[in-house]
Parts: sequence; structure tokens; C-alpha cells
Amino acid sequence: MREIVVRVTQKSGMQPVRLGRCARGSCTSPRGGRQKARRKAGLLFSLGVSVFFRLQDLDIGDELLVDGVDRRTGEWSTGRRFVVSGLYLTDIDAGGKLVTAGSPAEIPTKPVVILQTSVREDGASKPWILDRRTVDAKSRNLIEGDVNDPCKYLLLFVFAQAS
Repeated sequence: MREIVVRVTQKSGMQPVRLGRCARGSCTSPRGGRQKARRKAGLLFSLGVSVFFRLQDLDIGDELLVDGVDRRTGEWSTGRRFVVSGLYLTDIDAGGKLVTAGSPAEIPTKPVVILQTSVREDGASKPWILDRRTVDAKSRNLIEGDVNDPCKYLLLFVFAQAS
């Protein structure tokens, strides 16, 4: 099975960086080894536990280059360009609604890449995994209710549309 590879070019002019690759929910580093965390060109990602720490550093307008299979056509694509169109802070309930089309009219006309990572686990006294100020400043909060509710498992979604 071929793997999906995501590289990021930020508006600030950073050169493309290979963020990681995933196949069947298993993610690895750019060098292929499993690891807790690795710093590469300013993007820190924890692919061993599938937490992309630096998704919070993406901005609307940043470009993602994706190598992977188009789910509609089954064709392999290399370097397909996607532009970040939104960052969303959700809990599990709101996140499910965010990525599910309620009707055919809600299905995007262009391909969309959705990257997701954990922000805070549920449970009393659980700290934020990502930087709260950064996430609050950049993302649209879709959480129904209190963001500080310890029963809520928080997620960050990054949506990018094909350009």
C-alpha cells in the first residue's frame, strides 16, 4: 500500500517540509522511523502517537503538498496542492459534525484534506497538549458549551482545499 505524505509550505516562505506519512492510521517520521517527537525545519510532530504539535502553527493560506491516493478516482497523485482554508477547535461531538456531510449538497466540489490532532484529553486537571493561546487565536471555536469542561476531549482540525 502506498503511503500518504504531507509537506507544508507556510506563507512566510519556508521551504516545503515533509510533515510525515500515514498508512492505515499508522504514522511515521520523514526518515521512516517511529519516534515520539522530532524537530524538522520548525515543525515539531509526534507521529508515534499521531499528534501533530505544529498544526497549530499553520495559517489560512498556507500550502500543503500531498502525495496520496484520490479517494474518488483511486489514482495516485504526487505534489497535489491544497491551501489551508480553516482551523477549527472542537470537541469530539462537534468534530464529528464538522467532517460529516448531512446531505449531498454539503459535499465539497473540490477535494479537501483534513488534518486533525488532539488538543486536550478529557479528565480532571488534564493540561492542553497544544499552546492554548495560539489555538484560541487562530482557530474558530465550534465547541458547544464550556471549553474548560473537563469531560470534553478537544481536537484541532485543519481544512485545506485543492488549489
